[in-house]
Amino acid sequence: MSSIDLAPLKDAVDRAYAEYRRPPTEGETKEILPLPMYMAEEEWELVWETVRALRRECPSVFIQFHETTLANLIIDQLGEVDSTPTLEKLADRLREIAESEGPWLVSTPLSNILVPEPAIQLADEVVLWRALLGTDWMDERFGGGEEDNSESMVHDFLGDRLPRVTRWLQFSQRERIDTGVGAQLLTVEEGTGVLALPRARAKAQYALAVSAILEPPKKWKLLPDLGIWTQQPHIQLGQRFKRR
Repeated sequence: MSSIDLAPLKDAVDRAYAEYRRPPTEGETKEILPLPMYMAEEEWELVWETVRALRRECPSVFIQFHETTLANLIIDQLGEVDSTPTLEKLADRLREIAESEGPWLVSTPLSNILVPEPAIQLADEVVLWRALLGTDWMDERFGGGEEDNSESMVHDFLGDRLPRVTRWLQFSQRERIDTGVGAQLLTVEEGTGVLALPRARAKAQYALAVSAILEPPKKWKLLPDLGIWTQQPHIQLGQRFKRR
């Protein structure tokens, strides 16, 4: 049984909803604002109390949203129902909203990695796609570069695709940058976009960890890593020390 009674918050939302729907009086200029904007400051305390209750009692729902988004959704959902729901019923409705947002196709770049094939299907909804490694595509952006038919392969595996990552970047006419990115991991994630991205990163990190255990990098080579931040290092100098 929930530790929070949503009746006071429901009353506050109903008051805000009535003001939201009220037509302007003669001579009045009324701004068109989202429903949460009609909540008083003290009423927002009830909203944040409900957010904290969801964090304690329904964590699987809480983690699906940013806290501000969750607070606004609570107000919207209470404004749509006639009677006061329990926290569990509210959580069920929020879970339905989260599940309706997906699925998402997420691309996570990987650095310090060499992939033997252009595209490898690792599971039903997981594909490892080799990056464009050269720089020919920079000179022939419309139809040049590496042609290995991998885009069609990825589409056959997943029924969709995202743009292929490149190892080299160039901004305007500046120097070309070697990012160290060698591949991207394409995964299909359910739920909200807020959760899809960290889930995809976690899968990529897990896959890299297993790969490093099965085949550790050779001497002077770096461990594979997420390639979200560039420019990635590619030469290990190491520390020096001696007994004195």
